[in-house]
Amino acid sequence: MTFRWIVTGLLYFSFGIAARAQITNEYLTTANFYHPIKGSLSGYGQLGYTRNPRGDYGNLYLEWPGLTYTYKPWIQFWLATRYTYTNNETIPNKAELRPFVGVKFILHTKQKVNFYDYARYEYHAVYSHGTHDWSSFGRVRNRLGVEIPL
Repeated sequence: MTFRWIVTGLLYFSFGIAARAQITNEYLTTANFYHPIKGSLSGYGQLGYTRNPRGDYGNLYLEWPGLTYTYKPWIQFWLATRYTYTNNETIPNKAELRPFVGVKFILHTKQKVNFYDYARYEYHAVYSHGTHDWSSFGRVRNRLGVEIPL
């Protein structure tokens, strides 16, 4: 019973925040590739395209090389670099290099529903085609998620 109230509260809180924010639709297409390397170490790559008609931009990105290491069934370590090119229709285009390192904690259930907390540190190096300058900054990101089997 308590779990139901927690989930209901989280959903209510999430939708309340979304209702106050300016939301635009973003259309995403991705291809993901995984390959075991040895033991608990796996390699991966991701190729994707994002289009936001109201935001007047599109992104082409490649995440490679990527490595995941499963230390225990409930914890994974991630390391990769994401390359992104943003095609803006109203402002100058930009290119990004985004290496990151992260940790993912996973709670597995008997119903095969997985809850996870994925935290990572990203370093952004951004090139503006308008100014021909590089800028950089770091940030910490955290994603809470649920994986539900179909």
